[in-house]
Order: sequence, then structure tokens, then C-alpha cells
Amino acid sequence: MSPPDPMHRVPRALVAFLLISSFTFLAGDTATALPGTAPDQTLGTNGKVREIVQVGNVIWVGGRFTALIDRQGKVVQSGLNNLAALDASNGGVAAGVSVPDLTGSNAIVWDLSTDGTDVYAAGKFVVSNGSKNLVEFRGSNGVLGNKFSAPNLKTVLVDGAQVLGGGAKMQAWTRSGSKINSFVVTTPKTNPALRSHNTPRMYTDIEPFPGGGWVAACKCDWVMNPGESATSATEEKAIVRLNANGSVDHSWNRTIKATSAAFGWSVYVDSNGIVLAAGGSDYIQKLSFQGSQMWKLDTNGSAQAVTKFGDRYVVGGHFRCVGNNVFHPRLVAVTFAGVRDPSWIVPVTPKYNGVWAFHVQGNRLWVGGEFKKVGGSWSPATQSCSGTKPTATGQTNRYYLARFS
Repeated sequence: MSPPDPMHRVPRALVAFLLISSFTFLAGDTATALPGTAPDQTLGTNGKVREIVQVGNVIWVGGRFTALIDRQGKVVQSGLNNLAALDASNGGVAAGVSVPDLTGSNAIVWDLSTDGTDVYAAGKFVVSNGSKNLVEFRGSNGVLGNKFSAPNLKTVLVDGAQVLGGGAKMQAWTRSGSKINSFVVTTPKTNPALRSHNTPRMYTDIEPFPGGGWVAACKCDWVMNPGESATSATEEKAIVRLNANGSVDHSWNRTIKATSAAFGWSVYVDSNGIVLAAGGSDYIQKLSFQGSQMWKLDTNGSAQAVTKFGDRYVVGGHFRCVGNNVFHPRLVAVTFAGVRDPSWIVPVTPKYNGVWAFHVQGNRLWVGGEFKKVGGSWSPATQSCSGTKPTATGQTNRYYLARFS
């Protein structure tokens, strides 16, 4: 069977089916092999990719770019504004799609979410239909839908009748674009003393929590309900659970010390727990649904994206080493027990920020981020955990976006 993609890309009505399917897989279905390490002949972009989703035969890509380009860097489709539509079959330009323009000063698409029909884009932008920072469009053809107005957002999730958007706060809207005033608005906060670099407070990812509510990754040391202050009672680090009304469940997950510099980038909800990709202290962690730690795997550099492909978790980021100082930069497969798979090595170079996004398309894996070459082999001379520029040989040009089959 094809592995499920992260749940924020499907409606809640399918969550139960996916969880049951995952249990069946764990009970003895044939494992899906990891994809090959050589990239397919697909188009890329001329700037960073932050998210990838699929509706039918259309692959939607969001980030900060203005064109689709080929392997030689030649522009194939120009005039784009931070959003692109590719053909899922061949990786070329999707036919018959009117790609919305998401424009404005320093415009960017940080996240995409779909119910299988419509797509919701979140970030910093304005749209011709009057939408600001959050927009709905039809996934099959790009036609704009309802008007939304939101603050700058880093994550979005369409979940039943609600559209959740997270940035400096977590808020909710109806599918028609009206803000849901009964939704409890929560606020993350960071402690600057814990980190030497600037870490703006924000929600970074959100997924449905089995049984109701949500689990969210955040750059946070506290997350507060209205009227609460930053105390030990409101400590929330890297990952939080939100109740069905939007409020924070402060009793969930007390595994991360208050003195930790950790912050969350991405979450994946599996059939028996939640996988977190984290920066700051830099690690991959799996938690039970009760919030206790199942395992933790250190990375040397941020883990920024996580998904599941067959019988492995796939994690991307700008790390150089995984586990006990083992050289394995930017893209790694991990067993369900939290053990690095040394057999799957896919060099991603040369951009420092590495991998930011995944999409699982059956037996294919789309990877997006900030890179220009993939595949080949790591150069032995640069295999160091302390080196900031690991290099590789025998690579193929793939600009910010690649697919592996």
C-alpha cells in the first residue's frame, strides 16, 4: 500500500482510515522500499521551496520564487509569484491550471494544506481577490475561492469546517473566511536568554490529534491561554497539544527541560505516536499520545521536516551528523524504533539550509528546500560533523525541488 502523507494534507474524515491503514501496515503488510537516490527528471524553481501538496494530478509547490526551471537552470514557466503547479505524472508544468499570484513586499508561502479538493496557502502575501496571508483556491485548476484576512502565518491546516492558521498566535476561521471568535487564541513566547541567536516566537506546524484537538510544533518556551502569564505552569517547549476549543493542554508532554534551547519545526502524527523534528537543541523525537518520550535521536543541526515512507520515517534539515556523531547530512531515513538507516544516503548540496518539505506520492518522494544539487556520493574529505560545507561528487542539478522514485 502507498504510505500516507502527513495528515495536514488530508481532511479529518480520512484520519481514522489512515490510522487504521497504518496499524494494518505495522501488523504485517509488505514494507515499501525507500526511493532510489538518483533524482527523476522533474522541474525545479528559482528560489526556496517551503511546502508541497497534491490534489489529483497536480503537485502544488509553495515558497519564494518566480519561475519553474529545468535542470540546466533555463526558465520553463515565468511570471509565477511564490506558488507553482506541476504535473504529478511527469514533473513538468501542469496543464490547464491558472496559478494564483501571491504577491507583496517580501512575499512568501510558508505552508499549504488541502482537503483533497481545495488548497489553502499561508504565509505573507496579498491576493487579487482581497485575501491577505491566507487564501483558498481549487486544487485542480487554481481558481480562487473564499476571501480570508489573517496576520502573517507560518502554518495552516484545513480540518473539517475549520481552517487553522498559526504564526505569532493560533487562530481559526470558517471555510467561508469568517474568524471563529469562540476559538481560544493561544500565544507562544520565547526566552531570549536560552539562545544565542534570534528565535522569534511562532507556531511552525500543526496536525490533527487522534480523538480530537491538535498537536503543534512551535518556537516557544511557554504557550499561554488568554489571561495566563509566562510561569512554570505554562511551560511548553517545541511541541504542544491543543484542545478541541483551541486552548493549550498544559498537562501534556513534560519531557523537555525548561532550560533546553529546543524549538519545534515539524510534526508527523503516526498510528502510535507523534514524531517531532526540532532545532535549537537539534533532534528527532517520538512521543506517545500521552506525551511521554518513546525515543530521541540527536542531530548536528536542525531537523526541519519529517514524513513517513513505507517502514521508515524520512527526516530533512540542515544537520550534518545523526546520532552518535555519524556523518549523514540533510536527509536521513530512521526506523520506527528511532535507529538511523545507513543504507539510504542522498547527498543534498550546496545550500546550508537544506531540506524543508516532503510530499509522498505513492512510491515517489518529493523533496523541497534550499539546494541546487542532489544525488551522487559525499566526498570523504568533507565528512566531518564540525564542517559547515560538506561536498559531494557525481551530483545532478535539481534546483530547490527534487523527486525520487
